[in-house]
Amino acid sequence: MNTERQTEPRNIPLDLFLTILTCGIWNLLVQKSQFEYLNRELKEEKYSLLKTMIWTLLTCGIYMLVVEYRKARDWERISGQPGDTDAILALTLGFLGLTFVFDAILQDKINRRIEQSQAFKP
Repeated sequence: MNTERQTEPRNIPLDLFLTILTCGIWNLLVQKSQFEYLNRELKEEKYSLLKTMIWTLLTCGIYMLVVEYRKARDWERISGQPGDTDAILALTLGFLGLTFVFDAILQDKINRRIEQSQAFKP
């Protein structure tokens, strides 16, 4: 497991642009970054990009809905803000084929958390 903390927020508009430009391939890098961050915060190896890619291909995309839902639920646990809003949004966008939009929303929350943690450092 990568023990280095993500110290720089991702550029969300650039990520969205490159995801659309590359027909979704760039979003794999966004997913990898989010998986690493969530794994560190959860202190367990819960997410794996390779496993996600394989299962998503084998299930014709259905597994990605499960992953997005789990990421939303885990984020609620990490952030201490319980509720089903993010999970429902993740599923809704996933059914519409817009998982990269939820990834941008989640990345915004991760970016804000990174910026808050940097604000407290001397």
